[in-house]
Parts: sequence; C-alpha cells; structure tokens
Amino acid sequence: MAKTTVRSFVSRLRQRPDGPDVANPWRRKPLADNLTAYLELMLDHTRETTAGGRPRLLLVAEALGFKGGGETGIPLSSPGLLRSGTHPFFEALRPRLAVLPEGGSEATATIAWECFARLEVTPLVWNAFPFHPHQAARPRSNRAPRAAELSEGIDWLRRLDQLVAAHSTPTVVAGVGRKGALAAQAAFPEREVIALRHPSYGGKAEFERGLGQLMSRLDIAALAH
Repeated sequence: MAKTTVRSFVSRLRQRPDGPDVANPWRRKPLADNLTAYLELMLDHTRETTAGGRPRLLLVAEALGFKGGGETGIPLSSPGLLRSGTHPFFEALRPRLAVLPEGGSEATATIAWECFARLEVTPLVWNAFPFHPHQAARPRSNRAPRAAELSEGIDWLRRLDQLVAAHSTPTVVAGVGRKGALAAQAAFPEREVIALRHPSYGGKAEFERGLGQLMSRLDIAALAH
C-alpha cells in the first residue's frame, strides 16, 4: 500500500461513484475540502495529544447520515454543530471550512460531541462504511450498511490508520454500536477494540459511561508512560 497523505486519501474517496442507494458526498468539492480541513486539524491534535503521553483514540461509528455527514462532509457532525458547536475542536475547525451548509442538528452527533466536551476528549471519528447509505430513490433517508459495504469500509479504515500512524502510536480503537465495533475488529484483528453503546435510542448515559471509563484508562496509561 503506497504512502497515504490527507490529500491523496480524500482524492481516493472522491473517486468512489454514487450508487442507486449510496451517496458519496465528497464528490462535491466543498465537502471534500471540509473533510481535508477536518483530517488535517485532527492530525495536528493527534500530535499534541500523543506528545503529552496519551495514545490517540480512533472512534468507529456506522455510516454518514443525510442530516449529518452527508451534508457536511465530516463524520459524526451536522450543519448545526459546524455553525455553533462549542467543543474546542469545532471552534478551531470553523474558520478552516470551505462551506458551512444550511441545515439543523443530528441527534447522534449532538449527543456524542456534548459527551466529548464534558470529558475533554477529541477522538478521531470515522465510519465503518464511510459513505451515505440510503433507501433507493430516497436520498434524504438513511439505512444500515450491508455486509459488502462494511467489507469495503475495512480498507478505508486501514488507509485512515496508515494516514495517522506516522503521527502517533499506539492507537486505541473503539467501536460505536454493534456494526462500528464489528468493523473495527475486522479491520484491526491484532488490536483490542473497545465496544461502546450507541448513544441514540436511550443509550446516551451508557455511551458516556463507557467512554469515560475508556478515557480514565488512557489517563492511567499516560501517567505510567
């Protein structure tokens, strides 16, 4: 596998064609530029985090949604978060964005980033299937990714890991929900993958508790470093 840079990674993502029930938002250049800004700032944050002794955290969710990353080009986000999110990462990212799309909030993204703010953590978020799966002829809908799509996503997860590997080691990987955890385990069979409850559908408290326990563990590891 050739060396991956942010721009080559995003360029490769853009080449993936849309399908009858899959949208690739990064075929739109402004959203591809948003993703580039997100990844470049995440790499800067990764360098700062690991310089302080804490391992980087890769959080694997499920897929882009039409109210969230499908509109922004950024995993686990929404137009509302990009415009007014108070997490320090969004405040730093906002002036770097190519476009601030119109739109509202997305429940899972809002819950997750509120939790990240309370725990003072900025995980690198990606998806098991990085594109937007939707119902056929209904682009403003969501559906769960199929097995073949999750298999496709494994290659993207590994490419992403290669992208950030030059900046820090080791990686702590957590999967959000069943499909996020399974995809992370398939992509990184040699690593421990922490399974976190999906924050939607009543899982907010359990998600935050699990992530808090994980961050405490990372803090202990940093102190022992």
